[in-house]
Amino acid sequence: MKHPALVFACGALALAACGPKVETDGAPATSAPALQWVTVAQTGEGGAILYDPAQTKMDPARKLVDVVVRIRHPYLEGWARELPQGYAGEIVFQTEQATLRLDCSARNMGVVSREALGPDEEVLDRRASPEPVTLAPITPGGVAEAVLPRVCAPPAP
Repeated sequence: MKHPALVFACGALALAACGPKVETDGAPATSAPALQWVTVAQTGEGGAILYDPAQTKMDPARKLVDVVVRIRHPYLEGWARELPQGYAGEIVFQTEQATLRLDCSARNMGVVSREALGPDEEVLDRRASPEPVTLAPITPGGVAEAVLPRVCAPPAP
């Protein structure tokens, strides 16, 4: 070993990075909650629809709910994409993640964004809708209908 001091310094830096993060005021940083994907339904093709309750957010007026869902397709799916110089290509994936905006009382929904995820959950492609997101009636048997009871309070009697 030619430079033991360098090896020791690199190891110390690596171990220091593993410890708790500290804010400048001395208080420990809060880490993001672990993702807790909950299966809510099966797709007609045998895939799964999941959502993470920790990523569900209600607007301040308590009218709209944004919910992050994942669709695990049983087969590879594909999205067309534009490549430089006019070539066409395709993003191939098996897991799709989407942020849906729900108006619980009107039973309307819109897609805030969609992501094609790779095998290690890396984002292969992201497509976002312009704000304000257009809302339309929830499609019977669709992803929004499956997740609606989990994120929206039941209607008042």
